[in-house]
Amino acid sequence: MIYLLIAILILVAVLHFEVLNREKGKIFYMFLLYIVFVLLYGFRFRIGGDSLSYEESYPFMPTFKDITRYGLYYREYLYAFQPLWLILIAIAKSIGKEFYYFQFLHAIIINGIIMVYLMKYSSKPFSVLFLLYILHYYFYLTIEIEREILAVGVFLFNIKNLVNRKWLPYYLLCFLSFLFHISAIILFLLPLLVIFKISYKNMIIIMIACSPLIFLKEFFLTLIKPLLFMELMEKKVEHYNEIEFSILGILLNYFTRVLCIIPLYYYYYKKENSEDKMWLFNGILIISVLCLGLVGFERFLNYLIIPYVCLFVEFIYSIKFEKNKIFVYSMVGLLSFINIGSNIPVRLLTKNSKGTPYYSLFFPYVTIFEKKIIYDREKYMIENWSE
Repeated sequence: MIYLLIAILILVAVLHFEVLNREKGKIFYMFLLYIVFVLLYGFRFRIGGDSLSYEESYPFMPTFKDITRYGLYYREYLYAFQPLWLILIAIAKSIGKEFYYFQFLHAIIINGIIMVYLMKYSSKPFSVLFLLYILHYYFYLTIEIEREILAVGVFLFNIKNLVNRKWLPYYLLCFLSFLFHISAIILFLLPLLVIFKISYKNMIIIMIACSPLIFLKEFFLTLIKPLLFMELMEKKVEHYNEIEFSILGILLNYFTRVLCIIPLYYYYYKKENSEDKMWLFNGILIISVLCLGLVGFERFLNYLIIPYVCLFVEFIYSIKFEKNKIFVYSMVGLLSFINIGSNIPVRLLTKNSKGTPYYSLFFPYVTIFEKKIIYDREKYMIENWSE
């Protein structure tokens, strides 16, 4: 019920501020939503996927006293985490020993980053927030990938440096992202998509050239091996290398994740003053092809999904449904929506290998005051850890 009430709150904002174009109270309403999300995430009890594993390991994570005495990596298991994540946990532990102190600190930071970004860089921030919320992306980003979202958050405000080719501040912030999560390694390569302007035809050629790597996994691994300069990276790649799609799965995902984005890509390619957006589409297309060969590559899409949804919403509001174009624009919107909904939202319909549903990680909502254990939620995580 609480999830539905929040969806209604966001929808009211969409109708009032973005459909009816009312400006008065816009910042205050977004701040109100910020408070709601901070309370929702701060008071949650054992909700989320990776969040549960972080809660289990929390008592064994270092405090500032441990760090000053022994250093960051005085235990072998700590090498699984980047330094800024360990420091953030130490800050939370200095406030209180219970895990919910960390939940509140994390919620204050990441919800603030996302909402400030939407208000600053999207013309329809409430519509973007509503779409991210109802399609489960907001839950996935802020709860499921708690470490990586901090790296994503830094990148959101680094995009302006990327587009404006301010390489020194860009790479400094990339390094900051990397200190939160190793997946930020992809950010060091994104300038190639800005420096080398790729035409529509050349992008199609690149997609075709990358497609064989879906089936040539060993060759693919050889190509990316120079980027795996940390043992942790090699272990992650080895783990993802064990996951494979069936032929039918590859074809279906190639359609939903790759081909469905091309119409929106072409729309912006032809639209005036959209050159600074093409790097985003080029990055999504290339990564979407490669992740069909190595599933772990889909993590890189986490850095691009929020600005991508911003562009999709901008398209929906900007198109004029002329009689001779209504079918074309409708198909562009439909295919783009299928593309956005083909990854994370679909997970809500899936089960793990033991038959436990993925949605149990998030539903129902439980507070730290109730501390009610959801059997399927605990079962899902135990089964995943045992695999």
